Amino acid sequence: MRLNPLALLIACCLPLTGADDPAAATLVEPDGKTKEVFVLSETVDAVAFVFPDAKGQPGGAESSTPRKTLKEVRYKEPSDVNWLKAEANHRAGQHEKAAASYLAASTESRFAWVREQSFLNAGRSYFLLKKYDEALQVVARLESTCPKSVHLPAAYDLRVQASLDKGDKPALEAAVATLTKRLGELGPRSLATLTRAEAALRRLDKKPAEAAAKIKEGLAKLTVEAAPEQYGELMQLLAEDQRAARQDAEALATLRRLIFMPVDADIQANAHLEVAKVLGERSELKDLAQAFDHAVLAWAVGRDGRLRASAIGQARLVVGKLEKDARYDKDAAFTEEVKEYRANLNNFN
Repeated sequence: MRLNPLALLIACCLPLTGADDPAAATLVEPDGKTKEVFVLSETVDAVAFVFPDAKGQPGGAESSTPRKTLKEVRYKEPSDVNWLKAEANHRAGQHEKAAASYLAASTESRFAWVREQSFLNAGRSYFLLKKYDEALQVVARLESTCPKSVHLPAAYDLRVQASLDKGDKPALEAAVATLTKRLGELGPRSLATLTRAEAALRRLDKKPAEAAAKIKEGLAKLTVEAAPEQYGELMQLLAEDQRAARQDAEALATLRRLIFMPVDADIQANAHLEVAKVLGERSELKDLAQAFDHAVLAWAVGRDGRLRASAIGQARLVVGKLEKDARYDKDAAFTEEVKEYRANLNNFN
């Protein structure tokens, strides 16, 4: 029987060279206070660590703390050759090489956090290469060999996205079953992932109203403070499903709520852009004026170049529609206002 080299590389989450080395790290608490320690292990449940001794080495008292009491565990950059090669290849966009080096680091590093992070990063590299089967395989190995890994929420998120992009409904259903079973230990990010996956299954069945209802159900259990990125993404999907279900008023209300939430700037910008598209389909001057304003706000708030270009494109569509209106050149007040929009738009050229 021919052995799968990928399966051999990621056969276990333990280093090939023996026991773990304590990893130098900074524990960051929610109030910003920090502790310099050496981490022995980090799981979804707890972080075990030792304090430095008088020489700054890992020889002080041992301790542990529940993982949920920490905002972040910030590790010092390791000197592992495979990790450094993988990171350099990733930055250069050489994802095939990055995946190979991450997989090597996942077995050879003496730091548990490097091995587990390398599993996840290898899966992401395969995802970027659209090698979804390989991405799903890496996630499955991380889950089976490191069942308490702190990276499981991100890995399950990758599992759902890879299943969706692959168009593999059974894989998506399996992900939903796993997330449902383990939700209690994984936290708000995984609740958001589960909600997205459940809504996606309804979307695949061409039931956007049911997808929207499923997202509303998930949002009711989340707070934007607990998972701002995931909350914002779910709100975006909710608006899309509402529009697909011809619930335009509800979609507009969802987007307007999203605009004022403490979420990523590009998510806010995209909400402005979607409002501009909805209002841009109308014919009343007040609606089109608001559509123009929201398009400009999307350009101003957004950071992504393509999003900002789409925003200005939408503003041009609105102005073009106003200039084709029957009132143009006949109603002096209307014409003057439209010319003002055209002048403002020209400032973005």
